[in-house]
Amino acid sequence: MSSLLNVGTRALLANQTGLSTTGHNIANAATVGYSRQSVVLQQVPGQYTGGGYIGKGVTVASIGRAHDEFLTRQAAQAQSVEAMDSTRADRLASLEDIFQGGSSGLGAAVNDLLNAFSDVVSTPTDVTARNVVIARADEMAARFRDAQTQIDDLRQSVHGQLGDAVNSINALAAQLASLNGQIMRAPGGADSPNDLLDQRDEALRQLNQQVQATTVAADDGSLSVFVGGQALVLGTSTAPVTLVAGEGGTSKIALTRGALTSTLR
Repeated sequence: MSSLLNVGTRALLANQTGLSTTGHNIANAATVGYSRQSVVLQQVPGQYTGGGYIGKGVTVASIGRAHDEFLTRQAAQAQSVEAMDSTRADRLASLEDIFQGGSSGLGAAVNDLLNAFSDVVSTPTDVTARNVVIARADEMAARFRDAQTQIDDLRQSVHGQLGDAVNSINALAAQLASLNGQIMRAPGGADSPNDLLDQRDEALRQLNQQVQATTVAADDGSLSVFVGGQALVLGTSTAPVTLVAGEGGTSKIALTRGALTSTLR
């Protein structure tokens, strides 16, 4: 009778864990980065008697998550490429607006000026033709000044966005280092802290939207993150990212670890 009660108790506890896990999945259905979890059951080793082994019920072996490391890594890299292509397309569209074609573009102004000079060459004594040259030159100069102003505004906008990206990268690197520490200290031995792993994968996904990153897993459960071949996160330590001046008034993102500062390409 006692053995039968033990079997029933184990079954109830195992299925209670399954219901709790199902409720956890439902509660986090809209949580960004959450991976569905499932209970893995296994039988309790039977007890040998003279008539053979008598089963002793079921127990929870582990709680796994629906996750594939390769697919997660490939998805993060694809999102990084998509974000890079989207940013490049936006900047090229802005440049296209500045150097637009048609009658209102810089090329049309240059052509109008050259045509006016041709008229002066044909009739050098014509005062009207000379005045047209002056008017066309003023118009061309105004368009070039306007284009320069728009380019300066675009440069300032890019510089501001790079500054925001640097702040975001540093914040995400600190979050990844903190999650590494929590995962390394998490109890449970071989059982993985699924929710912490989901949070780390989501932080890594957000980091790839700012800059393309690669990862290397360590035996202690931590994840080292590399950007441009340089270590951004090693265990629980991070390397600060800064914005430095480049050639021609441009700005570049640089990573500093120890006494070495490297520009990220």
